[in-house]
Amino acid sequence: MQESNITLVRYTSQFEEEWNRFVKKCSQSHFLFDRRYMDYHKERFEDHSLLFYYKNKLLTVLPGNIRGDRYESHGGLSFGGFLYGKSMTATKMLEVFEILLEHLKKQGVKELLYKPVPHIYHTSLAEEDLYALFRFGAKLVRRDLSTTILSGGKVRYSENRRRNIKQAKKAGVSILTDSQEYNTFWGILEKQLEDRYKTVPTHSVEEITRLSRLFPENIKLNLALMDQSILAGVLQFVTENVIHTQYITNSEEGRKVGALDLLFDELIQQCDKVFDFGHSCEKQGQYLNHSLIHYKEGYEGRGSIQDYYSIEL
Repeated sequence: MQESNITLVRYTSQFEEEWNRFVKKCSQSHFLFDRRYMDYHKERFEDHSLLFYYKNKLLTVLPGNIRGDRYESHGGLSFGGFLYGKSMTATKMLEVFEILLEHLKKQGVKELLYKPVPHIYHTSLAEEDLYALFRFGAKLVRRDLSTTILSGGKVRYSENRRRNIKQAKKAGVSILTDSQEYNTFWGILEKQLEDRYKTVPTHSVEEITRLSRLFPENIKLNLALMDQSILAGVLQFVTENVIHTQYITNSEEGRKVGALDLLFDELIQQCDKVFDFGHSCEKQGQYLNHSLIHYKEGYEGRGSIQDYYSIEL
């Protein structure tokens, strides 16, 4: 490789302020990439995030960790490829990838698992990394299908969704947005996930409560209530241009009266951004939960993609 104007530096806490300033302005900005969010579970991952400078000015950063002989971008986040702004060019990105792969080989890494930020989160065009993946022989190893409503259009629900909304209103279901009832909500969520899927939430209630205090404008809990009892709930992650459904609960009583439908209707009607229900895939994208995605499509949501790529070193 020829001598480059691009230099690589491994992240340490001394770069926290610079990192956070940069990710707020990049084209794929998301509070997930703030080091206060990334580091809440840092003991679970061997962090190996990287900063790339062009002529001593920060050009791009890569959230990442090493697990065994694999580099993941990032194992503790839903996604997190290269983050950059308009100073990035296609030529520079190819050079960045070349430097990255050489660096990882020296660390004994044998595979790069790269999870690019889905385009719905982009505030400006930024897919130079996808081209570089192709150039360096990346293979698509997983694809999840999310259900998304684009902003600016009139949404027409299915007959079932409209009927349930009317039923919930008639039953007297009320909506509470920006609630702080995390403990109660989490109890319902944990039971639902255990009963249906034999799993647990990614976050503990202590973690999500702490994160909601760190990012009060980005983490929102919304509830459907009757007689002060929680029938259904939706926890959302909010960014500049996307509202993403991170967790959903719906009690047995909530299903009977259509509480979740009324709650989603309220949230969709209030939304002036892209509204993303999240993916409906299991088993590394190989299984589609048809009933779950059918429910989401009832709000006229349609498919958007989250991809995972692998490069063998």
